[in-house]
Amino acid sequence: MRLNHARAQEEQSGQVRFLRPAYQAPDAKQTTLAIAKGESGKTTAPAKTNKLAWPKELAQQMQAVRDAVQQADGPQRPAQVAALFGRTKPVTVQPMLDTLTALALLRRTEEGEYVG
Repeated sequence: MRLNHARAQEEQSGQVRFLRPAYQAPDAKQTTLAIAKGESGKTTAPAKTNKLAWPKELAQQMQAVRDAVQQADGPQRPAQVAALFGRTKPVTVQPMLDTLTALALLRRTEEGEYVG
């Protein structure tokens, strides 16, 4: 919900993020890139977020992995998905990503990353 509200506010202010820019807005070009800078002029690191709880049941784990990839800002590697959850390793997440891809719930890119 929080991501949805943030995206709605961005769209109201005129910033639109396309899922497939080459298809949805082939003539649009990014004109600016907003990078947060600290007082020293260096780029600030993103704020640490709380890790998500890793569900105990397999069905909930699959749903959590799918939701994590679909809500991500871009393609995700297994290590990135595993890092979202406490005490989870890429080796645990990889078979779930492969299964979700086989079920056409996720898509694997040529670079080996996953998108929703």
